Amino acid sequence: MNAFTRRSQAGAVHTMWLVSIMILWLATLALLYVTNADIASSQTRAADAEARTVQAVAKLDVAIADHKSLSDVVGYFDATDISARANITALKLDLDAAKAEAGNVLGGPDSTVTVDQTIKALISAHQAALLAKQQADTALSSELADRAAADQRTASLDTQYKAQIAQLRQDLSDEQNRSSTQATGYDRQLVDLRDQQQASDDSARSTQRTLDEAQLDANRAAALAEAQIAALAAERSPVEPGQPDGEILAVSADGTVAWIDVGSRNALRPGTRFDVLRLGKGGLYTGKGVVEVRRVEHDMAIVGLLGEADTFDPILPGDVVLNPLFRRNTITRYYLLGEFPLSMSKEFVTTRLSDLGGSVDGTLGTGTDVLVLGHKNLADGEFAVELNETDEYRQADRLGMRIMRLDDLSRFLSF
Repeated sequence: MNAFTRRSQAGAVHTMWLVSIMILWLATLALLYVTNADIASSQTRAADAEARTVQAVAKLDVAIADHKSLSDVVGYFDATDISARANITALKLDLDAAKAEAGNVLGGPDSTVTVDQTIKALISAHQAALLAKQQADTALSSELADRAAADQRTASLDTQYKAQIAQLRQDLSDEQNRSSTQATGYDRQLVDLRDQQQASDDSARSTQRTLDEAQLDANRAAALAEAQIAALAAERSPVEPGQPDGEILAVSADGTVAWIDVGSRNALRPGTRFDVLRLGKGGLYTGKGVVEVRRVEHDMAIVGLLGEADTFDPILPGDVVLNPLFRRNTITRYYLLGEFPLSMSKEFVTTRLSDLGGSVDGTLGTGTDVLVLGHKNLADGEFAVELNETDEYRQADRLGMRIMRLDDLSRFLSF
């Protein structure tokens, strides 16, 4: 192979490399063009997307502003919370509730009202509330005015009281001056009274001598009266306490009715009660029950048992009867001393004793048979006098009267 051929081949190879490089360069330019076109298209689309995003953000900001404004009006937005959003659901629920309430007020529970009507109803209610507030303010102003007037009256009264106190102090000073003047006069009167006292003492000594002589005469008269009382006590023949008043003649089969040997000839009255006694060993009486007179005949009486009969110790013929208030063929005279309880008053005791054939004396005398003791006067407290320390008790004791306590005979007086 010659040099020309080698040069020809070398030129061909160079040309091929040149052509390849050109082709690669053209391909690169084509690829670069296509890439730039895509980038431009992408940038256009991105710009459009960014514009739409800006519009959406603007709409969102408007919506958020509207929500916030609405929330500020109805109270559904917390201004202190940066992330706070309007609670549209709660707002809608409250608007629906307000519309329903407005419907109830405007047209009944089935009425449908609009938001405008609801707002008008709320405005009307708000105006009514404002009117009520104005009325309350007016009332408060009136009350404040009344209090101011009261304060003025209080100040006026305080002034009057101070004037009265000043006058009273002046009166007190005048009275003290008058008292001092009177004290001087009283000193002079005291001297005169001492002179009079001396004269009175002389007269009293003379009177005392006269009283001593009168006391001597009174002692003589009292001794004579004591002698007469002793004679009356010796002549008195009281019935010995505990002596039977009668005897059981017969008893019914059931032991609840009996006959006694005391009748109208002995001054017996219906309603009189007797203790039924039997004579035991040693001459002592044992109680068997209480009977009450039901019917009185001439020489006997029918009595009924009070309470239930004792099957182991029944009333039998031969038993005796006793009542400390009853005296055969005699009207017993009583005198009531002391205070008597409401359940057993003096009026009641007087009536019952009269019903049972006795009598009650207004004053204690020599003809009185029985002294009935009540209770001492508790109204006098520690100064109350015991009944056995009274003049009546001492006189009854001297005259030999029978003395009984109300508690001992109250069961014979009850119905």
